Amino acid sequence: MISRTRAEGRGWRRAIYVLVLALAQVPGLGHAQKLVEANAVKFPEYYEPPHQTQLKSLLEGAKVQPQPDGLYLVTEAKLQTWSTNGERQMVVEAPECVHDSVRRSINSPGKLRAQTADGKFSIEGEGFSWRQTNCSLFISNRVHTVTHSALRATRAATERTNKSPPATKGLEIFSDRFEFQYTPDPGLGTNSGLAIYRGDVGVVGTNLALTSGLLKVEVPTSGPQRPSGLQSITAEQNVIMDYEDVQATGERATYSAETGRATITGHPAWRAEQAQGSGDELVIERADKSFRADGHAYLKMPGQTLGASGLLPRQGRAATNSLPATNQWVEVRSDSYQRWTNSAVFRDGVVVTERAGDELKGKMSCSRMMLTFVRTNEPQQMVAEDKVVIEQAEQRLMGGKAVYTVTNGVLDLTGNPQWRAGLREGKGDLLRVNVQQDEMLVRGNATMRLPADELGQAPARGPGAAPPPGSGFGGDEFAEIFADEYSLKPESALFRGQVRVDHPRMRCTCGEMTGQFPTATGKARHLLMEQAVVFDLTDERGQKVHGLCEKALYTYAASAATTNNMVELTGNPILETADATFQNRVIVLDRARNKLMAQGNYRVYGRAAAGTNVFSLPKR
Repeated sequence: MISRTRAEGRGWRRAIYVLVLALAQVPGLGHAQKLVEANAVKFPEYYEPPHQTQLKSLLEGAKVQPQPDGLYLVTEAKLQTWSTNGERQMVVEAPECVHDSVRRSINSPGKLRAQTADGKFSIEGEGFSWRQTNCSLFISNRVHTVTHSALRATRAATERTNKSPPATKGLEIFSDRFEFQYTPDPGLGTNSGLAIYRGDVGVVGTNLALTSGLLKVEVPTSGPQRPSGLQSITAEQNVIMDYEDVQATGERATYSAETGRATITGHPAWRAEQAQGSGDELVIERADKSFRADGHAYLKMPGQTLGASGLLPRQGRAATNSLPATNQWVEVRSDSYQRWTNSAVFRDGVVVTERAGDELKGKMSCSRMMLTFVRTNEPQQMVAEDKVVIEQAEQRLMGGKAVYTVTNGVLDLTGNPQWRAGLREGKGDLLRVNVQQDEMLVRGNATMRLPADELGQAPARGPGAAPPPGSGFGGDEFAEIFADEYSLKPESALFRGQVRVDHPRMRCTCGEMTGQFPTATGKARHLLMEQAVVFDLTDERGQKVHGLCEKALYTYAASAATTNNMVELTGNPILETADATFQNRVIVLDRARNKLMAQGNYRVYGRAAAGTNVFSLPKR
């Protein structure tokens, strides 16, 4: 909250103590109760031996007028104090004050100004009261304190406090009232005190602006038992604090000089440019220039700072048909988070949501998330760990760790990664999503599960006819594909390396397989298997066909008038049934009509019993 080195803290301590001790010398007027009115009065006081020749204090007044009941009216009062080595410490000035020799106090409705000899501390105000009995000082109006260091006023502070920037560098404190309680402890050789600023408090300094209703400064103690230096500052009542580029609000803020830590409580919230957040407690660390939110931590960032890809990967039409970036927001909720200039860490119960207006565009949950920024509010990379779940409409990605590079739109998921899109799902050792290319790659022990009818269609049936028993296309059966890796796009797929297909009516192995998934009604769908293709087909009656070839192209197309369900085999194709083997340069299977077609000469081995042919054989 308020930056101070240990040396600067000692400067604050000396200033307050010297002011209090200086005022304590004034009751020496008590020895002059028999004085009559006098002009140009001086009251010197010297140190005790061995420094008896050194002035301790000098009170000067243009005029001293005795008043009833032991009072003295001193005009143009000036009090100076020195240390034992002759160094001047403090100068206290008041145009007029009343000294009460009985109650040992000084009062005035006028101005007071006190300043250290080195000019590094000053305090002024209107209307003050000093009581030696409890070593207390009160200033009742227009209090202004300046402690000089490498601090400068910020624009935000100037605007909010309605004060002009100081002519010299320093920390400035404004308030309506001020009080100071000084407590010496001769037994321990220590001194302590508490300075309190009340009413419309404003603090102005470099990278700092603060307003509150109350400000408490624990004046540092000295002595062998406790360290010297500024101890703590506490602001209360509607606290607004600007620190670096962050504005924080709350009901209470405390600052520790020992740790350099500021803590804000009482429904605290913060804002930095267009980002904002909150928590049960906000902590600002001066050492590493970070701030932390603990308990019900919340962060909100605008979509325009996240680039075209956003914070979460969004594929397909959801990524291209988004609302304008000015209407997009990312919200993060977690138990806690800590943010530095170019990075942030979110811990425990992390939930990220991305919205365009009122529409939910994406959601992610995990146990830990790290963000790095190119600049203050432009995420470069997101790393999510432990039970990562990313959701967008019907799409879901899951894994142990997710690394998303926002700048190029690439997401890598590891730790048993899985995906799901509608009725399709899959998994592998690595799952990579390229948002810009709208493509997903699954690598290593890759599997995919999808509805059976997306890899093959039953023969044509009459309108409204139910599928035959065991056909595998009742809408509740699935096919599985295994491969070393595969890539998916919205309407196509490519499987590579030891491809195996397990389908209710087909078993197949090959080196590579590409597929075109169904789109609109009537559009053709293709499934191409290459490199040492081996397959087994089963028809509706349970009859089986075994085949081998180098390439198998499956094509399905349906219209109102007809349905085509063709398999074309090339590359030395061979078909085997229970009773015969068929061989030709090119073999075409018409599965919709249970026909086998071949051009030119073909060869059939074996003998088929009447009525048991799986396919109608071609004629020469």
